[in-house]
Amino acid sequence: MAKQEGMFNFQSMMKDFYNYQPGEDDAEGRMMKNAFQGNFLQSGIDAALSQQLSQFNSSLAQSNMTHQADLEQRNQSALMKDEFNYGMQSMDAQFQYKNAFANAQHERDLGMVSATGEQDRLNISAQGQQDRLGYITQGEQQRLIDKQNNVSKEKIAEGDYDARRDVANIQKESEMGVAGIQKDATLGKASIDKDSSTETQTIASEGRVKEATIGADAEKFKATAAADASKYGADKTVDVAKVNAQGTIDNTRATGDETRKTQDNEQRLKAKDRANMHMYARNTARAF
Repeated sequence: MAKQEGMFNFQSMMKDFYNYQPGEDDAEGRMMKNAFQGNFLQSGIDAALSQQLSQFNSSLAQSNMTHQADLEQRNQSALMKDEFNYGMQSMDAQFQYKNAFANAQHERDLGMVSATGEQDRLNISAQGQQDRLGYITQGEQQRLIDKQNNVSKEKIAEGDYDARRDVANIQKESEMGVAGIQKDATLGKASIDKDSSTETQTIASEGRVKEATIGADAEKFKATAAADASKYGADKTVDVAKVNAQGTIDNTRATGDETRKTQDNEQRLKAKDRANMHMYARNTARAF
């Protein structure tokens, strides 16, 4: 059975090459053997040197990588430290600026609140003065109107009293004139009938005279009573008008006093509320 030498018959060729012994006259064979030997030695030396060089390069590369990693770590640490320090300084500067701005804004707010409160107090004071002057003027006008109304009522009462008195006087005079005429007629009739019945006429005449006198006295008393009643009514009307006028004046004064007291209380309450708001705003701003 033939021996299997492989696809390229490498082992057989190696045996033929190594077992080949060139002769003395075979210079080409010796040169080929020497060239192969030198090439083999060169290849071995190159392989050994390459192995050593690769190990050296590997060690050098590891050392360089370690050194590079160390430098990179140092650089990163320094950069991170600087970045941290710069960040802290920036944050501190921002805090200081914000704090300074907040303090300045707090001062400005306090100044604004103070100025606003002062202006509000001035406005309230001016409004109070104007309101008081308005109420005083209104009260004076109302008193003048009430006085004029009272004068008008007194004049009307006096005119009514005078008219009633004149009517009573005219009525009295008329009744007295009628009584006189009746008396004269009675006396004339009595004189004409004297001859026929002197005694009887005399008695009748005296009776009529007494009757006329009594009627006249009655009418006089009636007129006097009516005049007194009219005068009493007029006086009472004037007294009632005076009492009503005085009551109106007193009510107006009382209303003005109560209104002023109410306004004073409202102003004090508003001033107290503004003071509380001012204190609350100040405490809130200081808390921030």
